[in-house]
Amino acid sequence: MPQTRLVALLLIVGACYFDHPRPRGRRGAVELSQPGELCAGPRVRDCRSHGQASAELANLNNRLLHAAPTPGGSQGAAVVTMETPQGVIFDAKWRPLAARSRFSDPIAELASERLQRLLLEPTDYVVPPTEVGCLERERYRMLRHRVAERADRRCIVGTLSYWLPNVLTLDDARLRGFVPDPSKARDARPHGDAWLYEPRRFRRDARYRRNIAHLNLLAYLMEHGDAHDGQFVVSASSEHVFLVDNSVAFGMGRRRTMEGRQDFSRWVVPSIPRDTADRLRVFVESDLRSLRVIAEFEGEGSRLRLVPAGSAFGSPEARLRERGGRLQLGLRQSEVEAIRSRARDLFGRVRRGEVRVFDP
Repeated sequence: MPQTRLVALLLIVGACYFDHPRPRGRRGAVELSQPGELCAGPRVRDCRSHGQASAELANLNNRLLHAAPTPGGSQGAAVVTMETPQGVIFDAKWRPLAARSRFSDPIAELASERLQRLLLEPTDYVVPPTEVGCLERERYRMLRHRVAERADRRCIVGTLSYWLPNVLTLDDARLRGFVPDPSKARDARPHGDAWLYEPRRFRRDARYRRNIAHLNLLAYLMEHGDAHDGQFVVSASSEHVFLVDNSVAFGMGRRRTMEGRQDFSRWVVPSIPRDTADRLRVFVESDLRSLRVIAEFEGEGSRLRLVPAGSAFGSPEARLRERGGRLQLGLRQSEVEAIRSRARDLFGRVRRGEVRVFDP
């Protein structure tokens, strides 16, 4: 009898050890693989490349180890800890497609990350890597969300954005002098104003100038409707600013709370890098169909598998489209044309000298 109890105890301990790694940290995450910080700005060593992080996010065979609520926000978002088949452990922000609404949409998060790939060099990226995921239904209970997806599928579809480690809020970054402090501005700034563009800092600090110009460029082209201070974080090592919540964008309207604030959905900075202006010229004439179908799934019994994106089907004014066991995610045709229109307008201002260029 004692021997039977000992065997049972060892089985329980073994199951806990292998299936449920010991939580650590305020979000309950297990120890993450290193390096975890993204290569951004001047940081090109001892960091994880954007492509590497994207490939890890996109692996549909990842294990879900842990889940916890995000520090702020809602719309079904959670911080999930995942492990790849190769043993790489990382955190990501998860949002199920079932949480879509006319006020907030995880597909906009996916589209904003794809848009930056068409315009910027990887070390200039300002949006964390974002991919489509499908979390196994039996593990989904860890998120404590009501599943509002089709019952015949074994996994829940949503977006996964790389959760940036070792980052600061704008308040903390201001204390360290990484970004401007609105309390020191000559004009009064409302609470929650990101106030990332400061003219004197923009003129004298080359690294800051390049980063802020790219933030304005991307937020402007995607018509970001909610770019308040809580949507930005700063890497503590590279001082690179990231825009981490892009679910209100691409014609979804501006939040009323943005009134009176420095709004990057409008053109704010006086100049952009010369090499970025050259890419903008090519972008204006490029084929933007890749934004119409960003990801496509095909049903395989009760499972889904990612397949190469084909031509958009269904309504041209739908972001989520299903037909014949296939599922497509992408922007509406009108949204793609709006991006092109804003890009052409901006490039016209560059050619006329209304928006200047500077050398990197």
